[in-house]
Amino acid sequence: MSRQHRKILLFGGSGDLGEGIRLCARATTPATEVRVFPWTRVIRENLQSDPVGLAAHIEDVTTPWAEFDIVFANGITDPKAPWPDLKLSNILFPASVIQATQDRAGIRYLTLGTVFERFPDFAAGNPYVASKLRLCEEVEALSSLGNSGRIAHVRLHTVYGGKPKAHMFLGQIIQALEVGKEFRMSSGEQLREYHHVHDVAGALLALLARDWQAGPGPMELSSGAPVRLADLAAAVFSGCGRLDLLKVGAIPSVPSDNRRHVFPRSDPSLLPYYRDPIVGVVTYLGSLSAHPLVKEAG
Repeated sequence: MSRQHRKILLFGGSGDLGEGIRLCARATTPATEVRVFPWTRVIRENLQSDPVGLAAHIEDVTTPWAEFDIVFANGITDPKAPWPDLKLSNILFPASVIQATQDRAGIRYLTLGTVFERFPDFAAGNPYVASKLRLCEEVEALSSLGNSGRIAHVRLHTVYGGKPKAHMFLGQIIQALEVGKEFRMSSGEQLREYHHVHDVAGALLALLARDWQAGPGPMELSSGAPVRLADLAAAVFSGCGRLDLLKVGAIPSVPSDNRRHVFPRSDPSLLPYYRDPIVGVVTYLGSLSAHPLVKEAG
């Protein structure tokens, strides 16, 4: 059943995906009302340790809503961030919000993860992925919410189109091009899907527009059209006329990385359109005239 007049409480509204959700909602579904609650306020005021106080704050922000969705678009993505910070932002924070509000039957919860949760050996060596895997396990343990169609965990591929981040593959490429230094990478045989942030935001809004099935398990948002990292890097450096800077195979590859698995195409009703990853990324990088690289705060 379609939900025509949606209400969303959004954590992470200033991040790339949070901004994308707000912009897409305003442009495509004006009946949707989005309110932003800074997740850092919850941490700053230690509300995650005060379920009653946290529930009261959320009730104040969402008055007079009776039914709404809480979307967790916040979180730290840098695998080199301190584990306590990753754990707090990516696991404990959403868990505390859900715990504080789950008795209100009109609330649904959307948590976001990564498709690399599917590769336990990779997660074991990547603290960011490990935090998202733990979050998924927390969500799956909430059987009462899952069985009533009140919670969904969506695994995403690499999202681009916002502010470039220094710790990510594209951010490292930008940095190399800016200063004209060699870009040393692995064999580049790894498979990745790159999705523009506005396409992902549109898909999540489409998901929020419908009722959820009871207990479907994690959902993966995929185009089914991956690209090898070596091919993506070659297209970018070649397009900038600096293919000489690209050094493929200069560093070891992570053995547990994905080199074979192609994720099946998602339901076109959720992801009706996706951009060619190479064309999309090259176009995006060409639009960055003076974007500084950004580092996430813990």
